[in-house]
Amino acid sequence: LQGDSAVMRKLQNQVTRTALSDLPVFIQGEIGTGKELVAQAIHRGSIRAKYPFIRVNCRELLAGWNIETADGVKNCLMAAQGGVLFLDDIVHLSLEHQAQLLQILELGYYQNSDQERLFIDIRMMASTTVSHQELLVSGKLMTELYYRLNIVSITVPPLRERGDDIVSLARLLLLQYSRQYNGVAQCFSDDALNALRQYPWPGNVRELVSKLKRVALLADHQCVGSELLELPGTQEDTHSLKQARADSDRAAVIKVLENNHNQITASARELGISRATMYRLLKKYDLHPNKNK
Repeated sequence: LQGDSAVMRKLQNQVTRTALSDLPVFIQGEIGTGKELVAQAIHRGSIRAKYPFIRVNCRELLAGWNIETADGVKNCLMAAQGGVLFLDDIVHLSLEHQAQLLQILELGYYQNSDQERLFIDIRMMASTTVSHQELLVSGKLMTELYYRLNIVSITVPPLRERGDDIVSLARLLLLQYSRQYNGVAQCFSDDALNALRQYPWPGNVRELVSKLKRVALLADHQCVGSELLELPGTQEDTHSLKQARADSDRAAVIKVLENNHNQITASARELGISRATMYRLLKKYDLHPNKNK
């Protein structure tokens, strides 16, 4: 949720204000935009923060509001008591569950299979990738339930609309994953920054995270170029250009070796990489420096 763009400042303000109330929240956004992160941020800032935040994938919800966990099957309503129940992808909630959810929102309880009244004290949050208009027209969600849940509505902006937030977020994540994976990558080249800005990011922040984890693992240099990002439509994929870049990199390694009298450790230190990475570069470019010098 970090960022200084206008859309992110608006979102941050909505999260702060929404946390002060105890109303149901409806969070809409494309896949990978961070809808669950928004719900968690609201929970952390609310009076229910010390109580559980229970996420339920509506595709996997079992009868009786049961969910499978590592510890076995449990009732998600009881597990969320006092806290927040986050219904992820609510369009996949069954009609039976929708009717029971409406009753909980209206009366504060629902009846289990033994016709017992189970009183629930939780804050409801729901997310969807479907637009509000489509929700109403498609009939995927009961109209009355939609209006009960949609008291506070938040739309999470896609990454492509966040301007230079993309660059600042990419830099932050690159450093984070480089530390996590003991990688060498520290920054992006100008062509990589342009590629990050120009790519439409259909998978949003989730796609950015996946890309940068891969980059942090595979990078041989501190400065990451656009070719390692492998973004569709931005790759320099002609053979001649790839070969020219490889030749340039090989020449740079040779120059560093010459400057350091073929000493592997000193050369690696100048490049800001580990000895292991230096040996990979030597193997990659078929270089055999005299180690005795």
